[in-house]
Amino acid sequence: MPYCGTAIKLEAPITAREILSMFAKEQCNANQAHPLDERQFNIDGGLNDVRAIQQDDARIYGFFCRYDIDVSRTEAKIHAFARDHAFECKLVDIEEVRKVS
Repeated sequence: MPYCGTAIKLEAPITAREILSMFAKEQCNANQAHPLDERQFNIDGGLNDVRAIQQDDARIYGFFCRYDIDVSRTEAKIHAFARDHAFECKLVDIEEVRKVS
């Protein structure tokens, strides 16, 4: 599954489940984010086409898509969400996150 180039970093005192559920509702028309394990969330209402994955820094969540064709659309959703929720999160480059880890 291809990763999106952009991740979100939690900035406000908010849990990952809360912020990812907000993303799921606003950008994917889902009821909430569903934890798949301690680090992964399904965020697209059970379609399992897009997941959020906790990076080594527990405040950063990258997104990956089942299909390459969904990456650019998901990137646009990530950017729109971060713009609307600048207090709760900010955008980070996933490659920079991986270099630091």
